Amino acid sequence: MMKKCKSRRLSKFLAFLTCALMISCLFAVCCFATDGAAADIDGRLIVTEMVEILIAGITSVAEGIGAGLSALATNIFLTSAGGISVFGVLILAFGGISLALGLSYMIVNWVTSLGN
Repeated sequence: MMKKCKSRRLSKFLAFLTCALMISCLFAVCCFATDGAAADIDGRLIVTEMVEILIAGITSVAEGIGAGLSALATNIFLTSAGGISVFGVLILAFGGISLALGLSYMIVNWVTSLGN
């Protein structure tokens, strides 16, 4: 019950912030337009700018996470010379052993079920 209340408050607060940001963008565009340029403002341009403002932070965070995960995987599994690291060889060996045991178990169960 308490979690729903907090998430509802948070979603209302985020919706309020989004609306406030959109209104402030519209206000800024209308206030800074001079010499009748307000009549030439394209509505699509305004919406595009608002979407870019809202998404810019999310995009940069996602790019940072992707670059960090890529670097982490590269550092763990590859050496500086481009070969596979010792940890990478161990992962491949244990993965191969696990695959062989799983397939063997499946084949043995299939063969023993033929007589039933």
